[in-house]
Amino acid sequence: GTCVTSSTATQTSRTGLNGFSRFAVAQSPLPLPVELISFTGRNEDNYNRLEWLTGTEINNDYFNVERSVDGVTFEKIGEVDGAGNSTTMRSYSFNDLHPAAGTNYYRLKQVDYNGTFTHSAIVSIENHYSASVVENVHPNPTSGEVFFDFVSDKATTIHIVICDMFGRVVVDEFRKT
Repeated sequence: GTCVTSSTATQTSRTGLNGFSRFAVAQSPLPLPVELISFTGRNEDNYNRLEWLTGTEINNDYFNVERSVDGVTFEKIGEVDGAGNSTTMRSYSFNDLHPAAGTNYYRLKQVDYNGTFTHSAIVSIENHYSASVVENVHPNPTSGEVFFDFVSDKATTIHIVICDMFGRVVVDEFRKT
């Protein structure tokens, strides 16, 4: 068979197939809108840094930076303008200043001027940013002392505010851990 000339980068067709299946390899006469050379990320103590390189760009409007904590459901956390049209290598970066605790999954959504888009491969970054947790609060309710465990991987100062059932502040103090 032959490649249908109206094929696009996202949908290709062939004619004259005489095989055992209706599936075949086809090619598009149009190149992909963006040649993504690399997409990487790393943790920088308090934030995650994402970097990517493109080789060529055709009608590239922008990149949405998307994050997920489960690797399945992604949300947009930022946008970076594309170069439009370029035949030279371009470098891009984005800093996630508020990564979630644990593993963060990132992908790029590259959007053309006409609204069509493609997704990149997924990059995962283990976030080593300090996480603090209050747990084991007891007894609750109480008319006297209250106990809790404060867990943090770094020494810090915490602000403790305890309110009664009417919302009145009964404890307001700072403690170093």
